[in-house]
Amino acid sequence: MPNLSRWPKTSSSDSMTTSNSTTSKIRWSWCGKDGLRIDIIDKADFAMFSLGTAEVTGRAQTLVREVAKSLRNVPNKIAVRGHTDSLSFGKSEAYRNNWVLSAERADSTRQLMQAEGISSKRFAKIEGVADTNPSVPNNPADPRNRRISITVLNN
Repeated sequence: MPNLSRWPKTSSSDSMTTSNSTTSKIRWSWCGKDGLRIDIIDKADFAMFSLGTAEVTGRAQTLVREVAKSLRNVPNKIAVRGHTDSLSFGKSEAYRNNWVLSAERADSTRQLMQAEGISSKRFAKIEGVADTNPSVPNNPADPRNRRISITVLNN
């Protein structure tokens, strides 16, 4: 059974330059029994999604594709978690809420990773957590809270 021993068991980060010359950081943190969590951080602190949408922005698509390419040959299962900011929807979209939106964001990311060669069988969990775990806790409405987390699971 494969393991993630090649990655450090402590939090760390690495820099990468995408094809559009945007310098970004890939931060990984060991999540105990779960595995390796990957967060994509851009120096410009952009939002991965526009307000109220599950469509991954162009810059974020590039970064997710880079992560997917890196994970193609890692046989471990993958979990994708979607996040939102704390802004609510208008009355015209009463059936939608941040729980639904965050799950849709996770699934959009899964689809993008699958298009980059990650088998559908490798996805163990696709979940939405709404605004329960903000990246910018002192400002829950901050657009940077609209993001995804990818975890490479211990098998």
